[in-house]
Amino acid sequence: KMQRRQRKGSLKPRDSLKGPAPNLDEENAKEELEVDVLCSKIENLNSVLEQPHVETLRAEGLMLGDLTVRKFLDFMCTKLSENKTLTELSLASNSLKPLHAEQIGKAIKLHPTLKRISLRDNDITTAGANAMGKAAEGNFIVKQIDFDDNNLGPLFPMDLFLLPSLAKLELYGNQLTEVPQKLMEISQLEDLDLRKNKIEI
Repeated sequence: KMQRRQRKGSLKPRDSLKGPAPNLDEENAKEELEVDVLCSKIENLNSVLEQPHVETLRAEGLMLGDLTVRKFLDFMCTKLSENKTLTELSLASNSLKPLHAEQIGKAIKLHPTLKRISLRDNDITTAGANAMGKAAEGNFIVKQIDFDDNNLGPLFPMDLFLLPSLAKLELYGNQLTEVPQKLMEISQLEDLDLRKNKIEI
């Protein structure tokens, strides 16, 4: 089952001056679009990603990490790469592994609208985050990625900055031990959360 938040259309003031009074119930019914979708079954992911008006997809706690890479592509990444309207995607708490992160990177490389991605509470390592960055290299749309409570470390995942618009990176609760000097040269970075790591200050 999917829980949906609906957005209703509104009548503009000038519309009241045009001809016969419109049937507002019918007009609003046409414009009740599923904008924010909480997907509770893996089998529903493809159909949600095919809907042209969905802007936020939360597919959390579905154990997507138990899928083989092939099945992960079938259930998630292929349709994600074809999607043209999503602006926010949460795949939190799915036991995702480094290989899954790489496939997500490939799927979002040319995505035209996706700005925020949450991969918090998974099993992604620094190698996985770097693989995701390399796979998505050149994506100018993504501005925020959440890797809170993963297995990143000890090294910092610098290849994420192959996404030149990435401005907010959340790395709370990982195993990072140092902040590389090169990080100071990343001009687009505005917000970096390194709390609850192993970095000595």
